[in-house]
Amino acid sequence: MINFLKTVLLVDLLNGARLTFKKTFSKTITIHYPDKEKWVPYERFRGLHYQAVDKNNNLKCVACELCARICPANVITIEATEDDKGVRRPAVYTMDLHRCAYCGLCVEVCPEDAIMHGSGYEFAGYTREDAVMTLDKLLKNKPNESDPAKMGTVATARLQKGKDGLKVVEDGRKRYRWW
Repeated sequence: MINFLKTVLLVDLLNGARLTFKKTFSKTITIHYPDKEKWVPYERFRGLHYQAVDKNNNLKCVACELCARICPANVITIEATEDDKGVRRPAVYTMDLHRCAYCGLCVEVCPEDAIMHGSGYEFAGYTREDAVMTLDKLLKNKPNESDPAKMGTVATARLQKGKDGLKVVEDGRKRYRWW
């Protein structure tokens, strides 16, 4: 009987309308991206992949192909080469990000910590080839922020036009937590 009265009197609809009316006059939580603000991801954010290098700026990857084997979407292609000293390095290392689910299995299985998730989330392209990450592109990507005071914040930013196109760059004037 109570359910029938709730249905007839439209209690759920009125509760939803009350909530909507209450939120209409509260402060908005809109980030003005990319014109004025940029979000700084957390340390564990799974963004664009990057290849790590050691202290001597040598590639950490030893072309063991474990990441290619464990990838459920077969995103990674590796062709190994060996130098005179017997050190294996990848001659070809590509990732087709059209199929990547950013699951992190390739990161966890790597014995050398050579492939990692970075902080990149601004990724768009005009052709299919733009989403195929070669070794050179993976070396240009950046790691995540390590300063806990900056993680998960919104920083003031501006659009910068360069030879690679438009980029959103932090200007460092203001930083705040958006929640």
